[in-house]
Amino acid sequence: MLNIVADYRREGKGQIVDLSISSLTSIAFLGRLRREDSLGSPLPQELVLDNGPELTSKARFLWSEQAGVRLRFIDPGKPSQNAFVESFNARFRDSCRNEYWFTSLVAARQTIESWRQHYHRERPHSALPYRTPEEVRQEWEAAYGKDGSSGALENSSSFPLSHRPDDDKLSLRKWT
Repeated sequence: MLNIVADYRREGKGQIVDLSISSLTSIAFLGRLRREDSLGSPLPQELVLDNGPELTSKARFLWSEQAGVRLRFIDPGKPSQNAFVESFNARFRDSCRNEYWFTSLVAARQTIESWRQHYHRERPHSALPYRTPEEVRQEWEAAYGKDGSSGALENSSSFPLSHRPDDDKLSLRKWT
């Protein structure tokens, strides 16, 4: 499994569940997440990654250059440098992976996606003053509109849009 977490909202953007995950698969998944995002958000400015082979490949470096996304790798053996996705992984392990016996890849994908939806829509997070990531997203949309912080104004230099703290950073980590 590869977990992708938006740091600011503590939102698990997606999980790749497969027998093997290549860098091309994870790159394609990021593209799909971007297209499916209800805000049509641009790619993040930075990806925080561990040092797994699917995350350190030549394809990933070429993609990051083309997409204009900075790659920041954590130091080997220092998972605390990627704390948000590590926290997500711990909750995922405790409340999903350790609770179910997956009999097939299809069953695993369905169960894991159902857990992810619950995590976003129903489970309050202490780091988000006991709100769900979905509530934080809705508040952000109400404050900034459908174009988010990338919306254009006629006099944009006179009316700069606020920036969401660290929301242009995603964390990725393969969790096996």
